[in-house]
Order: sequence, then structure tokens, then C-alpha cells
Amino acid sequence: MNNYLEIILFVTVFFIVGSAAYGATVGAPWVPTKREVIKRALQAVKLKNTDTIYDLGSGNGSLLFEAARKYPQCRAIGLELFILPYLYARLRKSLARKRYHRVKFLYRDLFLFNISDADVVFVFLMPGCYKRLVKKFRRELNDHCRVIIEAWPFADIEPLAVIGKNSDHLPLYLYHGRQFREDKNIKKSG
Repeated sequence: MNNYLEIILFVTVFFIVGSAAYGATVGAPWVPTKREVIKRALQAVKLKNTDTIYDLGSGNGSLLFEAARKYPQCRAIGLELFILPYLYARLRKSLARKRYHRVKFLYRDLFLFNISDADVVFVFLMPGCYKRLVKKFRRELNDHCRVIIEAWPFADIEPLAVIGKNSDHLPLYLYHGRQFREDKNIKKSG
């Protein structure tokens, strides 16, 4: 019986550590977004009740829960690979099911999930994945989709606006979907 418990414990720890490592490799390690930054992000994209918002690497879901509180009819979808914050977000949603009935969390790789129905996309990932992200956005985003990036802008695409650059928090960079398809917006890098 003791061996079974050890095996279960080993598999559980392996799965948790593995999901954290894979998520960090694909996009970024989990670092929660500050509440003030979330508020600024939602204001910057002018979120509406009719919008569908995606949080790529949604962590514990704070951005989506805030969006659902302020805009209860918006559709909010989070994609996450690190199992602990994902489970926490699912638990938090289930405890307030009625309030967050239009919020959904998926344990998915953002690069393997189609987001073509997005009106707003929030990203707080490492720049190392941006090349793949730009290709994804080029294929999937509509022209008017608003994209908000926390911390690091795309190197080859000029943002429409920079929010909070001189504040105590990480800056936000605003883009539109059409910028990822217009060759004039994408600088050619070596």
C-alpha cells in the first residue's frame, strides 16, 4: 500500500513540475498580473459586453474575473498550461458559478488553439515566443481585434499606444489585428 502512495505522490509532483516547466518553455513562467495593470488593460482595450476576450497564459484568471465583473455579458476564455493556477481558476469559477457563467478556462497550449473569434487578446508572455505568436495572430486575428501586451512589446511591430510606461507597474502595449498582416508594420529583421 505504501508503494502505491509513493507512486501517486511521484506522479502528482512530476505532473505539477512538468506542467510548470512546459508552460514556462512554451510561453512564460506564471507571474500574476497586478490588479492595477488589469484595470488599465481593460480600460485601454475599451472592453464591451459583446466582446470575446482571450487571456493567453491566463494563470489564476484574475484578468478574466475582473473583465466578467465589469462586463458580465462578455465572453472570457483563458488558456493555461501550468496546472496549479489553472485548477485554482477553475475552483474560483465554480465557487461563484452564476457570476462567472461566461468565463471559461481551458488547459490548452495557446499555439494549438484557434482564437479567430477574439475581439480582445491579452498577453503576458516572454518575448522568446513572440515570433510564433505573430504568425498565429497573422493567421487568426480579425483586423479590429485589440491586442494588449504586458511588459515587452513586439520588436518588429510598432504599438498603437503605450500605457503606463512611467508608472511603478509594467507597461502595456496596444495593437490591432490588422497590424500583424500589414507588411509595412512588420520590420524585416535579419
